[in-house]
Amino acid sequence: MTCDGAGDYSPPLVFSNLPAGTVELVLSMVDEDKPGPLIHWVEWMIPPDVGGLAEHTKPEAAREALSDLGEATYNGPCPPRGETHHYRFTLLALAKPLSLPYGAPARSVLAAAKPSTTATATFVATYRRTT
Repeated sequence: MTCDGAGDYSPPLVFSNLPAGTVELVLSMVDEDKPGPLIHWVEWMIPPDVGGLAEHTKPEAAREALSDLGEATYNGPCPPRGETHHYRFTLLALAKPLSLPYGAPARSVLAAAKPSTTATATFVATYRRTT
């Protein structure tokens, strides 16, 4: 789940209480302590009926955007040693599906999602590298 340890895998997440009419979900993880802020991960075309994501798993239909780190995959927390960074996870419920190519830039996916977003859920996790 971070750049340290056994694997840099996406975390398990649970989705519930989606608004009626949701046709697609978009999920992002952003490092709020980096300039920009730095987008680590955006996944879209998540079916609203999946109920969440298992660790290191994406639904078959889902797509991953090209992050600010230059990869179309999950890039876990990896702040400089001794610093604590805040990572904002945001789930967007969309009323209309996105029509973007696989590997589209993360910022383009988030901008395209904005007009049809009907609900947003957010939480912030922190991570500190000590060694």
